[in-house]
Amino acid sequence: MQRFVWMVLALALLSSIPTQAQAPEAASAFTLEGDLGVTVEGAFYPILSPVDALLSALGEPIQAASAPACVYEGLDWEYTYDAGSLYTCPMDGHDVWYEFYITAQGASTARGISIGDPLQAVYDAYGEDYYDEGGGMITYSVSGIPGDLASPCIIFGIEEGAVVLIDVYYPINI
Repeated sequence: MQRFVWMVLALALLSSIPTQAQAPEAASAFTLEGDLGVTVEGAFYPILSPVDALLSALGEPIQAASAPACVYEGLDWEYTYDAGSLYTCPMDGHDVWYEFYITAQGASTARGISIGDPLQAVYDAYGEDYYDEGGGMITYSVSGIPGDLASPCIIFGIEEGAVVLIDVYYPINI
């Protein structure tokens, strides 16, 4: 029995360790499993995964604020970094991350897009299956349906032909 408990603990620990980033093929279908996550220093952190390893990779936040969770029991957190803001919530006994609003270097998408990359690099990586939000915002979503607010997505903010913000987002409040 003791051996079984140690095996379960070891598996739980291993599942929280980030995986090596393996980007989906360029211009391939946008998926929850392959695209919804961020890469920090070569390690991939999937969305809705326990946040501890990602927080460790990002280092000490500039600011951390919490509030009672909107959907689940516990606290929602916002961690502010030079690279942007990371949002977490309690889910299934862990704090998981559900949004990373990236505004500076320090994190990239699963397909390697970072702040400052040209718009053409986004098209090359993700293809033409996006919808234009207007105002320099383009969205790649799992559903592919324009305006589907319940679909996990990545939103790219574009100014003067370059990426100025990346919002990796899983809508938990819908």
